[in-house]
Amino acid sequence: MLNGLVVMTAIRERIENGAPFAEAIRNGMADKMRAVVMTGFVPAIGFVPMALAHGTGAEVQKPLATTVIGGLIAAIILTLLVLPAIARVVLGWGERAGKRRDPERHDPEPHGGEATHPAPKPVPA
Repeated sequence: MLNGLVVMTAIRERIENGAPFAEAIRNGMADKMRAVVMTGFVPAIGFVPMALAHGTGAEVQKPLATTVIGGLIAAIILTLLVLPAIARVVLGWGERAGKRRDPERHDPEPHGGEATHPAPKPVPA
């Protein structure tokens, strides 16, 4: 989870600094890729002795260690491959919404102007 926040922060900083959208995602991912990989693989490597243990209690430790290692590796893969796609979709919505809201366009005030909707028709009794 923290890796995702680090990557998304890097991407948003680049977008706010005026970088094109796709370039911001590419450069943000490239800059934070080493940090994501290291923070995932170091704990996974730490669980390898537990996964390879043959002593007392190994029957409990092995499944736990392999599950944790698998989860850490899956988190790395998801962060590096899926997060950029999610960033494209989620942050792209904001970009499209910003284009729709043109600050130069002046919409008439809803109050004090002409009615934009027809008057309601009376209901026969």
